[in-house]
Amino acid sequence: MPQPRRVAYFVSPHGFGHAARAAAVSTALRERLSSIEVELWTTVPRWFFEESLDFPFLYREFSCDVGLVQRTPVTEDLPATVDALERLWQGEAGKARTGETASALKDSGADLVLCDISPFGLAAAREAGLPSVLLENFTWDWIYEPMVELEPRFGPWVEFLRERFALADLHLQLEPACAPAAGAMTIAPIARAPRQDRDAVRRRLAVPDGAALVLVSMGGLEHRLENIAPLFESSLATFVLLGSSEREEHRRNVVLLPHHSPVYHPDLVAASDLVVGKLGYSTVAETVAAGSRILYVPRPSFRESAVLEAYVQANLPAAAMTPDELGSGRWVERVPALLARERPGARLAHGARQAAAILADRFLSSQGTTELQRLVSPP
Repeated sequence: MPQPRRVAYFVSPHGFGHAARAAAVSTALRERLSSIEVELWTTVPRWFFEESLDFPFLYREFSCDVGLVQRTPVTEDLPATVDALERLWQGEAGKARTGETASALKDSGADLVLCDISPFGLAAAREAGLPSVLLENFTWDWIYEPMVELEPRFGPWVEFLRERFALADLHLQLEPACAPAAGAMTIAPIARAPRQDRDAVRRRLAVPDGAALVLVSMGGLEHRLENIAPLFESSLATFVLLGSSEREEHRRNVVLLPHHSPVYHPDLVAASDLVVGKLGYSTVAETVAAGSRILYVPRPSFRESAVLEAYVQANLPAAAMTPDELGSGRWVERVPALLARERPGARLAHGARQAAAILADRFLSSQGTTELQRLVSPP
């Protein structure tokens, strides 16, 4: 019997979007190659993967990426981000860390290093002599470019990280890709699949018959609404506020859930008639897959936001609001008009299956070429 193949998966802890994609791709790999072993290298909480994966996995708590240090879900701390980059990469400890990680990769028995979107994993894979794959809809050098005007210390990091991202042996870009790259393979959006049907989730949350379900979610960053009083005045909806309480609470037409929710996030999105929150890749992909509606806060300082905004405007009933509207609760006034707009219907988010087919064909299996061609070039 052949030895099982192992994937070392470096997952950025910037929010939960990268972890959600990693979970979806890992699941698709496991469905294709039942003996595959996945080892996650990340500081994303282990519980996130325990909830998202239904098979055994290995977990190594490892700081593999900086991304952006956040003050709030929609504002960044640029000086603190550069400080964190210097701690990760520079000095004697930073320089030694790549070699130590490369040795650990070889000792782990990894056959492939997969990165979303950790350039550190790509550098360690190159030093270990292992093939590596970059999966992204943006890279940090692209995100940092316009930030140089506000924080000049980003300047050297743009080129430094661009060189590290170029180390990947294969480059997979997800739709909507922020900066289409020559030589990259484009695949469909990736979203975790829901596990329960809409009616079961609504019953679980005690949503009355005929009422809309409005989900407020800030993705992987904890955030509590400053003013929820206007929500109690609405007769149209039950509002589910993720990350607004230490435990589940039901207050009239408002359900408060902890950040570590007892209800699976893709189930919440699939059951929702409207999703309210910040524009993050995972929330956008899950909302488009569910065919719901979205009310969002743009993030003009974060370069990806404009790309995601154009994508939701083209694919969903969508509207933007200001941070003040979110904080004051005035966004509730937008709810009736959005609920009146027709839902586009659920869509298949098959990017994870595409990615799994490509990885199996190129690195992990001698089978599946026909299926790969079908998935990469669907009719």
